[in-house]
Amino acid sequence: MSGETSTASVNKKKIGLALGVGTVRGFAHIGVLKALQEENIPVDYLAGSSMGAIVAGMYSAGVPVEELERIAKSFHVGKVANPSFKKSGLLDGEKIEKFLNKHIGHTSFDQLRIPLSVVCTDICTGDEIILADGSLKKALRASASFPGLFSPMHYAGRILVDGGLVNPVPASVVAGMGADIIIAVSVMRNVKQYIEYVLKKRNKHSFTQEHEKALSTANLIKLRKPSIVGLFRSLRKKTWTPNLVDILLQTVYIAEERIARSELLNVRVDILITPDFGDVAMFEFSKTDEIIARGKKETESKIPRLKELLEK
Repeated sequence: MSGETSTASVNKKKIGLALGVGTVRGFAHIGVLKALQEENIPVDYLAGSSMGAIVAGMYSAGVPVEELERIAKSFHVGKVANPSFKKSGLLDGEKIEKFLNKHIGHTSFDQLRIPLSVVCTDICTGDEIILADGSLKKALRASASFPGLFSPMHYAGRILVDGGLVNPVPASVVAGMGADIIIAVSVMRNVKQYIEYVLKKRNKHSFTQEHEKALSTANLIKLRKPSIVGLFRSLRKKTWTPNLVDILLQTVYIAEERIARSELLNVRVDILITPDFGDVAMFEFSKTDEIIARGKKETESKIPRLKELLEK
């Protein structure tokens, strides 16, 4: 009997879960973990960028899904954001560190119950930096340092910021960790959805057919210059003008989506989970319940396929 158990353990397929960027939409990752837990499907490897790193890090450190959900539902931006007088970011990262310290303390990577890789960006070189040893708190703080918004993290001789700049949905990272089955979770909204949402939110103008064409999925995938240039020319004709934060966020969203699409086309992904969050703003914490529920529901729809892969 023990021989059979040992063989099953040796032959078990390893699941790697890549959790992507997404600010408040990243709480959907909790719903993903919740759905997998309810089906008794274990995660063997975790990788995360930005908010995905925060959720993955806390979970791998032993924070139960139920506790993650409770934390998310009581969360507000004031818990991690405080004005900074530094030139490197509008907000300091001190509160993020206090938040992480409260929930994971001085946990190091070698104490984690699930192997974890945290993706960061070296803002000086543009290199993808994968942290998998040392202080978990510092690694998560670095990966969540949204450029221009939060001040960067000085760590191991580097200046690190949000991992989403180089790998928004780190499927390639869990693949490199040895996963047999790769699950990637992307909670990014596309450019078209974001601008439509902003215009609607501010009770301004809706898009014309010309705008729809410029922002078509095909054009976004190809990122044809005339379409992008035409988009911003047409936006300038509107009464709404993006402010500094709008421009900063949109610039990063465009870059991250382009990188994510390219990465996911070049990496084997067995299960891609993509909840729709076109109507959720960056810091819209009032929708946390709904966000978690959407993540769980989308994952549940993928469970039959995942079980097929596990049984092959």
